[in-house]
Amino acid sequence: MERIWKYIENQMEIKSEFSVLVAIILSKFHDTALHNLSLTIPALLPAYTRYHPLHLALMDGFTTLDSVGGAKKGDRISVTDLFVTVHLQLSNIWLPAILVLYAKKTSRYTAIFPKGLTPLTTGKVDLRIEAYNTLSKNIGTDAALATIKADVDTAYANLVAARGTQTGAKSTNTTSSGTLENLRLAAMNMQHRNVGFVLENFYDTKETMCAVLFDLV
Repeated sequence: MERIWKYIENQMEIKSEFSVLVAIILSKFHDTALHNLSLTIPALLPAYTRYHPLHLALMDGFTTLDSVGGAKKGDRISVTDLFVTVHLQLSNIWLPAILVLYAKKTSRYTAIFPKGLTPLTTGKVDLRIEAYNTLSKNIGTDAALATIKADVDTAYANLVAARGTQTGAKSTNTTSSGTLENLRLAAMNMQHRNVGFVLENFYDTKETMCAVLFDLV
């Protein structure tokens, strides 16, 4: 299987994919740092000039959403929070209980988790949601895991419901400057381009410059 070359992956877009609040945090940090440093390092001014309007648009889109947009923001957080809760159930409750009955590498354990835990914890949001449906089907009619199967089914139903609300809100929430999602992508993509700007103009001090211009944490 071919993998995307990691150096061309936009980490800002990836990290903020499921929460616009993360994009806001990244954008505030980058915009403020660019502004402050460009006062003493004029070479940074072009990067600030092209980024600042995108930052303002993102902030405006976030703070002036109508009721539908507000629901969308909440639903984004809801889906993310649900994943956190379900992942805790998986690691702290379901998996330990399954391992008591079926040790790793046994045929039954492999049948329940044919690809390990990866599909449940990483990847695109819709694929991760469907992975819980697959987990339920893999457990099947195993009486010893009936309680876990019921919990998995509940978690799957909750994730589907939250995702459906988010998707519906996303499809109807538009403004003259585009959806909040488009504003997030525009800002995060420009941050990625500014990484290239730093490499081009501050190559010898790239580690220091990146540490002060981007929220690496």
